[in-house]
Amino acid sequence: MFKKRAAPSFSGPPPTRSAGPVTRGASSPTVSKEQRAELQQFLQLAYQSVLEYEQLRSQAPTQHLASLIDAND
Repeated sequence: MFKKRAAPSFSGPPPTRSAGPVTRGASSPTVSKEQRAELQQFLQLAYQSVLEYEQLRSQAPTQHLASLIDAND
């Protein structure tokens, strides 16, 4: 029914920061492979849910039903 699409991945190198606030002395927390995999799975499911709500809304037969779907997401 729904076409599965992949969420953005964390497998590549992190994006570089540009023109953001400068923090001094802040250490970045380390994330285990298990935590990263769990986070990736959570984000994939959340992303898929958003896509499914958008598709349901677009297929609603009336504007009233579409607004009810919007109210519940």
